Amino acid sequence: AEASEAPPFELAEIEGAFGGSLQLVQLSLDRFDSTLVEQMAALWVSRRFKELSRVAHQAKSNFGYICAHKAKHAVWRVEMAALGLANGLGGPSGDDPLLLAEVSDALDAATAEMRRVRPEVARALAHVRSRRA
Repeated sequence: AEASEAPPFELAEIEGAFGGSLQLVQLSLDRFDSTLVEQMAALWVSRRFKELSRVAHQAKSNFGYICAHKAKHAVWRVEMAALGLANGLGGPSGDDPLLLAEVSDALDAATAEMRRVRPEVARALAHVRSRRA
């Protein structure tokens, strides 16, 4: 990542979303599930598209609660493409090359964002806990 790249989320934005309540901010950070993208990758490898779209939907909320917009957009892309594959939009074989490429690209983006988000969640959580102490 470039030094000039924006952080994956802004703590101030989360605070604003929760009306300044540090208790709710801490709750959203505490409940952040850093395993969802790995779960999505496993479902992708096993071509379980319906479950992949469901877990991507969970991940979308997961990133949304902490205002991680780039990550949220990446998992939304996975959700939409996987849903298309699950619903047979790629034909009976479920092998639409555009949808498969979209899942692959979006999952790569989500994985890259999770690598950026995970340490920031830990940092933000420590910061919020120190402010609440």
